[in-house]
Amino acid sequence: MAETSVRAIPPKLYQELRKFCPDQQPADSPWGSTADEFANEIIAEAIWAAEQLFCMQEDITKGQVRAEWEDLQQTLRSAKRNLEAGKHKLRNISPGLDRLLALDSDPLGCADQMEICSCFVSTLIDHLEFASSRIEGLRKSDRPDQKEHWVAVEMAINVLRVLKKHGIPPSIYASADHSGCQSKAVTILWTIGEHIGLAMSLITWRDIIGEARQQAADLNQEVANPQS
Repeated sequence: MAETSVRAIPPKLYQELRKFCPDQQPADSPWGSTADEFANEIIAEAIWAAEQLFCMQEDITKGQVRAEWEDLQQTLRSAKRNLEAGKHKLRNISPGLDRLLALDSDPLGCADQMEICSCFVSTLIDHLEFASSRIEGLRKSDRPDQKEHWVAVEMAINVLRVLKKHGIPPSIYASADHSGCQSKAVTILWTIGEHIGLAMSLITWRDIIGEARQQAADLNQEVANPQS
């Protein structure tokens, strides 16, 4: 579990989620109340989503890989040219300049080291040439908004399953003005999103619930003793 993503889940979210639990009875066991269990299960899904969002920040597109490849290729070719030029100049240093250098200077030894380094650079250039074809084979990456949408739908599926277990149906009604005319499911997902960087409107979360129900047939089964 990434420490960074865990820090992205503020303690306030836990308290807010507890309030949505239909069973608000005090704990009758040392393991906590039903509300604690409810909040912990949803927090686990929120942490998963936060981790996915964090990992997305490290993703780079095919175009970015190609640009990095071209930049490194140019840098290495330039370095090789400079190494070859420096090696040639050191091996052909004039006696007049050689006499002015310190006694422990070693132009020829330095030239030998530059030749070795040049060989390593040449090998790396060859490896980069081979990698070029692999870059072309990379799948075109999804846009950031597409990735965020996928995370939102996956999180919604799992959170809605938790809600169903606790008697909250995955209802898909919502208004755009936060007037209270929205289901608990919509409000809970909106609340999570606000805390983990998936800030979307209530209407968008309503639509995401619709997608989640299309992808997960079990969400369409009736909830026993529905609470909202």
